[in-house]
Amino acid sequence: MWRRIVSSHLKALAADVAAASPRRSIATTTARPVGFHRADNPASSSSVIPRCFSSESGVETLGKKKVEDVMPIATGHEKEELEAELEGRRLLDIDFPEGPFGTKEAPAIVKSYYDKRIVGCPGGEGEDEHDVVWFWLEKGKSFECPNLISTLMSLLNLMETVGKKKKVEDVMPIATGHEKEELEAELEGRRLLDIDFPEGPFGTKEAPAIVKSYYDKRIVGCPGGEGEDEHDVVWFWLEKGKSFECPVCTQYFELEVVGPGGPPDGHGDEDDEHHH
Repeated sequence: MWRRIVSSHLKALAADVAAASPRRSIATTTARPVGFHRADNPASSSSVIPRCFSSESGVETLGKKKVEDVMPIATGHEKEELEAELEGRRLLDIDFPEGPFGTKEAPAIVKSYYDKRIVGCPGGEGEDEHDVVWFWLEKGKSFECPNLISTLMSLLNLMETVGKKKKVEDVMPIATGHEKEELEAELEGRRLLDIDFPEGPFGTKEAPAIVKSYYDKRIVGCPGGEGEDEHDVVWFWLEKGKSFECPVCTQYFELEVVGPGGPPDGHGDEDDEHHH
C-alpha cells in the first residue's frame, strides 16, 4: 500500500514539472507509467515526502539522509526517486533525451542511473505525435518505437482498392514489414486480427501467453489483466525464442511462428547489430 501511495504522489509531481518543460521527442519516467497525470492541486504536490510519510507523531522525514530511514522497503525506481528527493535533486533532471527526434543513425539519448529504465515515446511534432508508447530501454541496445497508427490509417484508406488487387505491390509498392503482412492478409481474405490475440490465460514466467506470427518477430500490445490489473496498452517487439515481460503488469509473452518466418522487413539480423 505504501508503495502505491509514494508512486502516486511522485507521478503527480513529475507531471507538474514535465508540464512546465519544453516539448521533446520522447517522454520518460522513473515511476510506474500507468495513470501518469497532473495533480488536481499543483500546490499539493510541491513536496513528495512530507505528504507520504507525515504521521500523528509528527516525525520530520526530510531531515533524514538515507532512504531506509524514510521507507525501509523501497527498491528500484521508488528508491531512486526518494534518493533524488532527499539529496535535493529534481526528479526529472535526467528524464529528457538529448538532441532532436531520434533516428537509426542518430538515436535520441535518454539518461539513467541504472542499466535499464522505462521510457515513453509520444512521437514527433504535429501529425507525427501519437499516444505514449511505453517500453524498457536497456544499456547497449537501441529501441525503435513500434507505433502502428500510420500503418492502420494506410489500411483504412486502401480498403476499397484492396478488394480488387491481387498483389501488395499493386496496392502499395513501398509496403514492407508489418504493413505488407497486413495487406497480404487482407488480399487473401484473412482477418487482420486472426493471430493477434494470445492463447491461454494471463501469461506467467512458467506459462507465458502465446502470440502467433507469420515472421520471426512482430509488434504486440499488452493491455494488462482483468479488472484492476488492466492498464494502458504497452507496445513492444516480441521475437522468436525470446520471452518478454510487460514492464507494467509483469505478464510474460512468447512468439509462435506459424508462417514463413524470417525478418518481417526483409532484412537480416546483421542490419540490427550495426546500431546496437
